[in-house]
Amino acid sequence: MSDLRRVERRMGNLRTIKEIIHSMRALSAVQYRHASQGLASLRSYTESFLRGLTYLDCSSLSPVPPRRILLIVMGSDQGLCGPLTARIVERAMHRSRELGDRLAGMVALGRRTNDLLEAQGAAIVATHSTPTSVRGIDDLVGWVAQVIGRFVDEKKCDGAEVTFMRLSNSGESQPESVRVLPIDRAKLAENAKSRPVCRPRLYERPDVVTAALLREWTYIEVYRCALEALASEHDARLRTTDAATHALERKLEELRLEHNHLRQEAITEELLETVSGAQDLLARDEG
Repeated sequence: MSDLRRVERRMGNLRTIKEIIHSMRALSAVQYRHASQGLASLRSYTESFLRGLTYLDCSSLSPVPPRRILLIVMGSDQGLCGPLTARIVERAMHRSRELGDRLAGMVALGRRTNDLLEAQGAAIVATHSTPTSVRGIDDLVGWVAQVIGRFVDEKKCDGAEVTFMRLSNSGESQPESVRVLPIDRAKLAENAKSRPVCRPRLYERPDVVTAALLREWTYIEVYRCALEALASEHDARLRTTDAATHALERKLEELRLEHNHLRQEAITEELLETVSGAQDLLARDEG
């Protein structure tokens, strides 16, 4: 009976773990849907914003590549999403080696990201926790935008990139580094060419308006990266929880078979003991 109780305890523990994983999967499915919806809305806003930027004279934007780049690394502190953060950090370290002396420093988003970067000797200038839902992205992006703005104002950098996990159309997430500052002149010129517009004089201080629009563009790009990173994280968690659920079901089935076998042995043993006891009583009565 001790083996039977042991199997029953293991089955109970696995059922509890399965319920926890199922709850985490349900939460991730909701957050993945929210992030996907946010990306769709942001895509529409970005197109409208780019149409507005076509009123600017592209020649006012510096054609010189940024001399010093601040690298923002977006990882995750949540579990059940595989080696996602490790892959992002690996990509960030590769990018830092490419930049060399042009690297102004790294901003680590997430405690695990910070620890992994520190272990590899990265120059971390700021760190912040990562959001677990779309609602937390506003605070994160606002903080990142302030850090970028401060570094630019203090002449510590003139460019910024974000390293994050992007979810591709094929469903495979890949780490990627995207420039969010300064705006890509080629992208702006291409957009202006595809949507030719006149450039009337819309303002008295074009430099002020241009600076405000470029700050908004930086915010948009960081927000898009954060949404994609969150969607990729929850997509990875959905895949991991699916695999964990299948593994638990296989183990539970094995334990059910073992439980049935042990239970049958226990029943047989009880029957034999009952028959043996009855035979002893009969023999005692006959004697």
